[in-house]
Amino acid sequence: MPLSTRKTRSPLLLLLTLSLAIESTQAGDASMFNSSIDSESTPSPSVIEWSNLFDRNTLYEGDGAIRSVKLTGRYHGRLTSQTKDGVFSGVRQREGYHGYDHTSFRLGTKIDFAHHLSFLGTMNMADGVGGAGSHGFTYGVFFDDLSDFYLSWDPSPDLYVRVGKLKQSITREYSSSLNQIYTVERSALVNSLSSSKPWGASVAFKLWGLSQEIGARIIGGELDSTSERWNWPDLDSRGSASYRASRQVTEATTLYFDYLFTDNPTTPKTPGIGPDSSLGSPFEHVAAFGTETKGSQGGLVTDLIFAQNGMATGALRAGYDTWGLSIIPYWNLTDQLRFVTRYAYMDQGPEQIPQRFNTRASVAHYHTFYTGLTYRIHDDQLKVMLGHEYAIGDQIGTGGNQIDSSTWMLSLRTYW
Repeated sequence: MPLSTRKTRSPLLLLLTLSLAIESTQAGDASMFNSSIDSESTPSPSVIEWSNLFDRNTLYEGDGAIRSVKLTGRYHGRLTSQTKDGVFSGVRQREGYHGYDHTSFRLGTKIDFAHHLSFLGTMNMADGVGGAGSHGFTYGVFFDDLSDFYLSWDPSPDLYVRVGKLKQSITREYSSSLNQIYTVERSALVNSLSSSKPWGASVAFKLWGLSQEIGARIIGGELDSTSERWNWPDLDSRGSASYRASRQVTEATTLYFDYLFTDNPTTPKTPGIGPDSSLGSPFEHVAAFGTETKGSQGGLVTDLIFAQNGMATGALRAGYDTWGLSIIPYWNLTDQLRFVTRYAYMDQGPEQIPQRFNTRASVAHYHTFYTGLTYRIHDDQLKVMLGHEYAIGDQIGTGGNQIDSSTWMLSLRTYW
């Protein structure tokens, strides 16, 4: 069943107009989003001494078959204070969540070989407190499950081949690592449609003036005896395919198109049959149109997303369709301080809550407004993020009641 194109023209034109308007402003005024894309990733002189710390992760360097071995990892922690008004347990009331979460802790190894080959393997040490099983940071097993596990061949900037467990390219927000995204959390729709790094391969190349990537995955995962860890590939499971095309239209602006197909089952898993878990997107079809504009003074990231034939979740029945958009302008106030805003809309889907492993209410016509500051102590490798998000929408299955929330977030993030 093809994706619906109804009501797509105006939002797409809006996003393209925003990107071109920023580019036009950049050309006419050097003080606004000024030129160099690479200048944003250069640490300022006042924090350059941090390089001595973050460059100490190299365990080995040589000229043979193995060129280098590096320790990789990240730690993300977040203090959250949220109040939410909605219908819970059949009664309209206010809920609250106030606490500190270890949202992500990973350790791994990156090995560079001769002939442009490399290997990346990372494991989740913890993925937030308060979850089921052994996902906590201070209890349970130390090695939780695999995050990235793949071989890569990168002979040129326009060509690579990657095989293993790796992210699928879909939307600008999801394609960006949580180490580098501009907001504390991704938008609600992007969170609801993303896959969980299924096993397979991706190939990138440049053809007809477009940078392109095609990918194929198997979406099933095999867990251990605890029914929680590892997610090794299940070779008998269903598949998924992805495609991305991008074109740089100006020095600072790039346009993107992403498509993701996932062959999801139409019925729940029968005990003893099929994979232990699904790492694929819960939607059969996802298409996204994105733009990204980068300059030394700021930029703009947009996504216009359509998703079709979703799996049942909460009060949403199997086969539901949705669409939405995300608009993220940001300004670099200084070399280290960045101001970020985001407006996001989701037609229907699970609500946005920052704490992980919590049940999300099913919502429709859902608007979120984010404002935040990021202080980059050493670029994105060590930073503090302060953000506030207000969300409002219709709570599905409650007779037309609205749900709204106000969330403050203070996050510490580092990676190496």
